[in-house]
Formats: sequence, C-alpha cells, structure tokens
Amino acid sequence: MNGENVLVTGANGHVGFVLSKFLAERGYNVRASVRDKNDSELVSNLSSLNVEIVELDLMQPGT
Repeated sequence: MNGENVLVTGANGHVGFVLSKFLAERGYNVRASVRDKNDSELVSNLSSLNVEIVELDLMQPGT
C-alpha cells in the first residue's frame, strides 16, 4: 500500500476515471476533481472507487 496523496483533475472523463481507479487500486489516496458534484451518476461511479471527490473547475479562478 503506497499511501501517497494524489490529485486527478478531470476525473469525470474517461482517462481521469481510469487513472483514478488505477491509482486507488494501488493504494494511493486519490482526490478526484470534477466540475459538478451534483452529477449523481458520475459521483456514484467515482464513489465506488473509494476516492475523495472534490469540485474544481480549473477555468474558474475562484475554485
């Protein structure tokens, strides 16, 4: 178990989701950023990976 912290941006996309899954399965503490935490299907899929979901939009300076 690795235990290192990582942030995956764009976890709502295919590559970000697969990367989040890959890292979580290898023991990393994954924070998965999404633009909208209210997307219930997306959040449900990510939650099943046992990752922390954070709302973050890199195009918005206030986030």
